[in-house]
Amino acid sequence: MKDYSLFMLAILPMIVILYPSKIIGFQSNLIKLKPHQQWNCHFEGNTCNIMNQAKMPTNFQLISKTLFGETGSYYLDVSNCRKSGARLITPYFRWNDRTTSACLLIKYIHYGNGVTIVNIIKQDRSNQILWSKSLPNSGFWHHMLINVPLIRAQPVRFFIETIIVSNNMNRMGFFAISKITLSDSNCDR
Repeated sequence: MKDYSLFMLAILPMIVILYPSKIIGFQSNLIKLKPHQQWNCHFEGNTCNIMNQAKMPTNFQLISKTLFGETGSYYLDVSNCRKSGARLITPYFRWNDRTTSACLLIKYIHYGNGVTIVNIIKQDRSNQILWSKSLPNSGFWHHMLINVPLIRAQPVRFFIETIIVSNNMNRMGFFAISKITLSDSNCDR
């Protein structure tokens, strides 16, 4: 029995990545997109099925108030972060067999000294960091445009991960996202 348990622990992560549709609940979190269809989330009243990573010490909060001119956002108060950071997880997306690239647009704002790096990670058959950047302390909204290579007909999802300054007890500020758009084209078009 012990050998079987070890085998399942070793093989289960591969099953999740290679065959996510076999997992209970996956179909309810899969968004099937038609060619040239965009997926948009503005965080005005709902999270668009974007979830906080379970068992993280800090979570983003949905806020409906206006933040620097934008209504609705997923907000992370850096001064309340207890440990290394926070992570958001999008639903899975899938296009038809012909789609091989997508454009991910994220509108974000950063203010203060707490967030040191933001990573955007793509997960399909493996995890790949698509974007990693130290953020300016600007207090202005910015757009990140990321070209996303896709594996044909393979579901894909994204992690939005913040890395928090851990040794600064006087950290303050916030990081927020007000819009996410995903379309089946290159960002240059």
